[in-house]
Amino acid sequence: MATRLLRFAPRDDVRLSIIMLVLAEPGVALRSLASLVDTIDSTLAYEVIIVCNGLNTADVTTLERYAMGARLIVCGENTGFSGGCNVGATAARAEYLLFLNDDTIVEPGSIAALLRAADEEPAAGAIGSMMLFVDGIIQECGSIVWRDGSTMPVGRGTPATSMRYAFRRRVDYCSACSLLVRRAAFNAVGGFDESYFPAYYEDADFALKLRAAGWSTYVEPLSRVRHIEGASTTSRFRQFLFKRNRRRFVRKWGTALQAQPEARPTDSAAVERAIALARGVPIRILVCDDRLPAGDVGSGYRRMLELLDDLDDPMFAITFALSMTLDGDHESFSRRGIEIIDEPLDVYLRRPGVWFDVIIMSRPHNYDRWAALIRATLPSSLFIYDTESLFHRRLFLQAEFAAGAGERARYLAEARDMERLERRIAQASDRIVCIATEEYAYLQALPDHAPIDLMRPVLRNIAFTERSFDGRADVLFVAGWLAGPTAPNADGFLWFVREVWPHIEAAVPNARFLVTGANPPENVRSRFGRSIVGLGNVKDLRDVYEHARVVVVPMRYGAGVKIKTIEAIQSGCPTVATTIGAEGFAVSDRGAIDVCDDPREFAQLTIALLRDDERWNERRSALRRLLALWNAEAAVNWQTVIERALSDASNSRREKVPRATEEARCVSETYS
Repeated sequence: MATRLLRFAPRDDVRLSIIMLVLAEPGVALRSLASLVDTIDSTLAYEVIIVCNGLNTADVTTLERYAMGARLIVCGENTGFSGGCNVGATAARAEYLLFLNDDTIVEPGSIAALLRAADEEPAAGAIGSMMLFVDGIIQECGSIVWRDGSTMPVGRGTPATSMRYAFRRRVDYCSACSLLVRRAAFNAVGGFDESYFPAYYEDADFALKLRAAGWSTYVEPLSRVRHIEGASTTSRFRQFLFKRNRRRFVRKWGTALQAQPEARPTDSAAVERAIALARGVPIRILVCDDRLPAGDVGSGYRRMLELLDDLDDPMFAITFALSMTLDGDHESFSRRGIEIIDEPLDVYLRRPGVWFDVIIMSRPHNYDRWAALIRATLPSSLFIYDTESLFHRRLFLQAEFAAGAGERARYLAEARDMERLERRIAQASDRIVCIATEEYAYLQALPDHAPIDLMRPVLRNIAFTERSFDGRADVLFVAGWLAGPTAPNADGFLWFVREVWPHIEAAVPNARFLVTGANPPENVRSRFGRSIVGLGNVKDLRDVYEHARVVVVPMRYGAGVKIKTIEAIQSGCPTVATTIGAEGFAVSDRGAIDVCDDPREFAQLTIALLRDDERWNERRSALRRLLALWNAEAAVNWQTVIERALSDASNSRREKVPRATEEARCVSETYS
């Protein structure tokens, strides 16, 4: 038996009441309580309530001695799981109740994850943890209730390292082994039903009561708790209780159970449908890109975050397929209910029950790699191509700056191949999203192109900076360096520091050129010094925009709208850009920023904004007028695009070009 002293500091302003029932073996409960002490945030205001459910006097004394500061409630007899939980809840003082089995081990961060989920999901009456066996294999990540009243844990036997179920979502119910309940919801449904004495089915019953009262139950996989399953009862007695209480459950909920799926626990497709039904049968969207989107890596990934914001609604369920790397902030995607495929896409798509209503694919190399496979395995899914930019246009421009004839010929050959591919994409997709006006015009001129939506890439949550001219001093270039030393950002930076910066530095000796972005290539990094400062990765650009007097976008080649330019405009920073840096805007928009390609003129425009507060304020006013114009426009967003695509799908599917059909046929034969 554990002999470690555990100290819980009582608080008056508790946010969380942790309720633990103990029927026998106080040493097991003390081990569970020790995991709480070791992992819970010391700043969290919480209380621990131990319900001694028919425990003998000696065991009660042991708990009093070793769980110092916990509140003990002694029940003279075993009141059952529901009765004991209700007793503990009556004594609890917090807005959140955490019901925790005495045979569990809480992993670090688990309590904080449950509370965060409750704050972020106001419709959640209850939120359960991912339950693990002691060896770390998933025991349950939410559970299914079948039509006949039987239940099934989701993910059982799957390694906890898998991403397959590691995303927050609505479920039929979660085990009460580790269940956070909003007190308002608990009170609204009258707590646990004590007729399931002594145990089993009370958690499924509680979830259905919550649902009937308008609350939802969620699972939060970022909260992980190890559980010694069935440690408190013998196997035969447990089977008896399950059968008896299942009959009680069916008698009580017979009508509601008719809306549940037919019990087919060994049918993978039926299980997937049941999981989707618990989520509300959302529109399922498969997003295919190189990597998880982030706001600080450039290359269009900030736009992909905007897609997630547009589709942040329970009516959409998003799954990511990644072609280059699984790296990224997995936790933030899990919290948003986004699934990440961590196995080969062809393996995933061959799983029974995998289906999607909509495919959104970005970047032509991903189309070349995956489109035929997706068309073959998901023939009824709508295929939307996200034209983040037309890559062939960048390659043609890059050829103009090639170092020699051989390099120029290589770029031109790549550009022609890419243009053929991008033309085929425009013809073979069901819909195209475009963000640059020039590229929209190009696509519109193609024969037999798919319907095209022009979407202005205005960003969310970008506030107009307030600092005055006198409170700013720097020239800023916002960059990401994923694409390496020959990418547009690197070329633009080198052109600026060689051709433009010397003129600025001579005219404004104390000026600094600030450059953001993690892991710049050596040809960029070697230029950093006293006046050219690499800031590295900047998670929140608000502060650097607040201090920047001028933003520069010195791109010589590239394609599509430069999100850095949009962000600078929305931040209220006077901007000097090359023609390529300002690409994608309507011509009338460009009056708000200075646009030129001559290095001396570029320098003079930058110097004027660094020195002349009147000119600087005029540019700020022009930016405000431009933003007002944008805000007044009827915006097209991803939700609009998907609604249009689904509406169009009610008509006959448009005939695909022969090459796309042939690709699909070949892959279908391969994967059938």
